[in-house]
Amino acid sequence: ATSIQRSLASFDDGNCRYVRLDRPNHSLSFHAMFSQANRIPRVYENRGWDKASLSDYGRRLRKRLDEELSKPRSRMIISGEGITRLTYHALEDMKDCLSAHFGQIRVLTYIREPVGLASSTFQQQVKGGSPVIKIPLPRYRSSFKKFQDIFGRGQVQFVKFDPKTFPKGSVVQDFWQRVGLPGDSAEEARQNTSLSMAATKLLCLFNREGVKSTGSGALVRQRTEMIRVLRAA
Repeated sequence: ATSIQRSLASFDDGNCRYVRLDRPNHSLSFHAMFSQANRIPRVYENRGWDKASLSDYGRRLRKRLDEELSKPRSRMIISGEGITRLTYHALEDMKDCLSAHFGQIRVLTYIREPVGLASSTFQQQVKGGSPVIKIPLPRYRSSFKKFQDIFGRGQVQFVKFDPKTFPKGSVVQDFWQRVGLPGDSAEEARQNTSLSMAATKLLCLFNREGVKSTGSGALVRQRTEMIRVLRAA
């Protein structure tokens, strides 16, 4: 997903536009705008946000989203793997917002096989600061059935994430073809955000030591820099 998001971040051919919010990955933005959870999502809690600041941020993003969707384009692209974690009612609110601007909404999701998905999710949890070593379950049904219920089965397409089957082995090229964009319409920006096994172990040990690395924007930025160094090592 990161490669798709970075490749299309500034895409706009006058007909189709990649929605521009505060970052190419729309996951956090959509949680701020539509999440109805009583508890602040961990990623915002790590930055020291309270419910009032998150609510204000969500309102500002919602206004920006409406401005984006109101642009004279026949198609808009939104991408965020974390959108699958929105609740049923939050997805209904999201659909209402999008439907006010577009008559048809198509959902395209790439599905990793269970081991690959568990590995990716585990790394995200470790990078987020979790001290608990627990293999996450795929939970395919709870993640995706709600999209079929809300948007309609015919509007939801599942694609197995298998680079061997993608044009030139690229998920970006595969995505462009599936949404009807020419293969050379955007600069492909491939990025591997995964950590090596050694780096993951080091970060797990760091998390378990209880060193304070979240709770404010400054601490999160320092933690992000540490993870960048570990990834490059």
